[in-house]
Amino acid sequence: MRRFTAILIFLGVVCSAVAQINVAPGMKMPDVDADWVKPLRRVCPGKDTKIMDIVVFSDINTQENIQTLRYLESLESKFRRAYQGKWLLKIRVVVPNDKATLDSFMKLSDPSYTIAIGADNNGRTYRNFVVTRVPEAVIGVNGAIAWIGPVMDLDSVVSAIMDGTFSLEEYRGISRMKMEMQTALRSGLPDVAAKTAEKILEKNPGDMTSIQTILYSYELKNQSGNAIRFLEDRIAKCGKKAGGIHLLLLDRIVRSGNLSLWQKAVDNAIKNCTTSDDKLNLAAFLLEMSPRFYFPAEQVPELCADILKMPGTSDDPEFHANAMEIAARAEFAVCRLDNAIALQKKTVELRKQQKSPFLKNSLRALEYYTKIKDLSVKK
Repeated sequence: MRRFTAILIFLGVVCSAVAQINVAPGMKMPDVDADWVKPLRRVCPGKDTKIMDIVVFSDINTQENIQTLRYLESLESKFRRAYQGKWLLKIRVVVPNDKATLDSFMKLSDPSYTIAIGADNNGRTYRNFVVTRVPEAVIGVNGAIAWIGPVMDLDSVVSAIMDGTFSLEEYRGISRMKMEMQTALRSGLPDVAAKTAEKILEKNPGDMTSIQTILYSYELKNQSGNAIRFLEDRIAKCGKKAGGIHLLLLDRIVRSGNLSLWQKAVDNAIKNCTTSDDKLNLAAFLLEMSPRFYFPAEQVPELCADILKMPGTSDDPEFHANAMEIAARAEFAVCRLDNAIALQKKTVELRKQQKSPFLKNSLRALEYYTKIKDLSVKK
């Protein structure tokens, strides 16, 4: 499922490579010239709406490309809901591959991508931005570059810019440290990189690339206990903004086999994930990744019901459909087949109204739930 793939982008990636982009914050945003396979959706900004333009450089031949695209779809949906009327967010992905290769890649995607993707037109965009490596992201605000950095940091940086809490001077200091951190990683010095990551976390407690760097250092030394304690400390420091870190902790607990910590971590995550996005990501994770016989059968359906009641859920048809689909999976998991089928039927109807690229998968799920119910009544 697209949302679940998106929320796991942090779980399998240590750090993205630092692209060599010789443009800087404050400069005019360079021109983007691409042959679009999936064009940008046309949305007219309001009178007082600020425009944020994000250009992401990726490559369809890289291992992390699919995760990157699904992650960007998730961010676009999240920020469109959270800042509707205040900000217009435009995300475009430019790849160095030729148009024919990109066409073939897009035809194989299931479900199809909703994000704007284009093949670089004769290499012009990569030359305009002076890009030599991928993945990397550039954020422009009202025509000027505001930030350049790894895709994994987009969530926190976009939030800070839209909230008005982003500091360019602080970013420059963190950027220098991140370059040192990446250099140490590429030189095979994970402990040195982890020390730099600790300094970054003093300034930005929720910085995901730094958290992943420290986790990587612990993993190399087979110190799963230290990794778990480190994540617990991060959650305490980040409070209500620790949604993604809760998922990292739960994943680490499963991988360590120390399931005595599982239920406490689940309880804490459910208690402290307050936004509809964090709640839905948590529900999807628990449905997919809970260890056998440790699925929180009472809590997940309640969590899903809570999401469906939250203000704003029904205002966004795409998010509403995702929430109902996850709720249907939760009902199916606890053997309430009638509830699962009813929720999945509503999901299908909503996806039909949207002409959603995810309709085929939703129909497949409905067919499956119905078939299981038919089997359950046969003698």
